[in-house]
Amino acid sequence: MINLEKKNQTENNLASRFVIGADVEREILANAGIIQDDTAFVEKRLEPVACPRCKTRNSHDSQYCNVCSMVLNEKAAVQISDSLETAQVSSDYAALLMALRRDLGMKS
Repeated sequence: MINLEKKNQTENNLASRFVIGADVEREILANAGIIQDDTAFVEKRLEPVACPRCKTRNSHDSQYCNVCSMVLNEKAAVQISDSLETAQVSSDYAALLMALRRDLGMKS
């Protein structure tokens, strides 16, 4: 009976060490001494992203809404802002903008 109790205790200890998903990799790296602090670990959520403008659900990694083209994350917004600043200092910017407005039938 004592051997059976020890066996159950061992199995319970092993079961308590069982982890799921991304925790497995962190546990292996921590046991190997590769990582020290796992408090900085942030689990990536794969949930759909709702567009603030049209409420369409987009994939988790979308930068723009599939329906209305609204920017969905800060990284894409910064990238657009930087691109616009670069374009505005270009010598061709005014000419391209006028041509675009003319092609769209807009007044200058």
